[in-house]
Amino acid sequence: MAVDYTGSKGVNLYDISVYNRYGYGNVFLGIPCSYAAGDCTSVLNPQYAGINVRGNNAWSNYNAMNFRTTINNIHNSGLTLNLNYTWSHAIDNLSSTFSDANVFANNWGTDELGMLDPFVPNLNKGNADFDARQRVTISGVWAVPFYKTGHGLASQILGGWSMAPMFTARTGSPYTLFDCTYAYNVCPMAAFTAAVPVAANGNPSPSATPGTYNFLTIPASAIDHYTNPTYFYSDLPPFPPNMTSRNEFRAPGTYDVDFGLYKTFKFDEKRKIEIRCETYNLFNHANMYVEAGSIDLSAATATGFTMPACKGCSGATTDRRNLQLAAKFTF
Repeated sequence: MAVDYTGSKGVNLYDISVYNRYGYGNVFLGIPCSYAAGDCTSVLNPQYAGINVRGNNAWSNYNAMNFRTTINNIHNSGLTLNLNYTWSHAIDNLSSTFSDANVFANNWGTDELGMLDPFVPNLNKGNADFDARQRVTISGVWAVPFYKTGHGLASQILGGWSMAPMFTARTGSPYTLFDCTYAYNVCPMAAFTAAVPVAANGNPSPSATPGTYNFLTIPASAIDHYTNPTYFYSDLPPFPPNMTSRNEFRAPGTYDVDFGLYKTFKFDEKRKIEIRCETYNLFNHANMYVEAGSIDLSAATATGFTMPACKGCSGATTDRRNLQLAAKFTF
């Protein structure tokens, strides 16, 4: 048995920011505009449109505790078990320097490129896109001890078998809720007037669309479709104190079971052939993902907002059973 701690800190990391956004001329240069007229759209440099700047304003922080143990040949049965559990937290202010959206396998998605406010990089502080708080893997190998020796028919048929199951489970990935209702250029993180859940029931109710579920429901009374009190548009600073942080919400957890079955035929001491049958996602289990293309609260109705989730919608091979056969000849 072993317990390990892993930590890392990244500073001055690569980032991307858009400095010449609409409205920045009004905010930072004092160019006159009117809240009522909605004309606060001046840029810092009118000679250009958006200016993407690559810099070093990103940072990251990762801490993890790992517990692992191995039990070999339990009671001389040929069974070996491995257990690995990781409890971790990854925090950063930017996990990607590109605009990634609707990535079902990772859940997160984003409605903005780079920093929400390039002049305040820490406004993007939050859970990293790849943050997985808990992950457990249980694997085993059972070398069936019967008929391990001999060259007779019984040994060839009943001996040389081994099995290798593996179970993997992890808590859900984080994602961000945005509100584009009054945004002009980019969508800020959603703001709320009351506490809202960041994770949902593990058994959400199905929606009218097959394979889709009502994962997270937020009442309309809690949603703050914020507008900037001076410049009208919600994507201009300063931002409201009730704005949620990046990746504050948590998608459903996932799990998977793989299984390998192997049979070895021995011809002599040096030559043998192994037939391998490996099944990934043995139980054909479809994990649930939030629909990252539906993370905009401007779609809220008079009754509120429902974050949809779907099963088997990622299109990834991990969401369906996969079987492969192989043979290995050793001489």
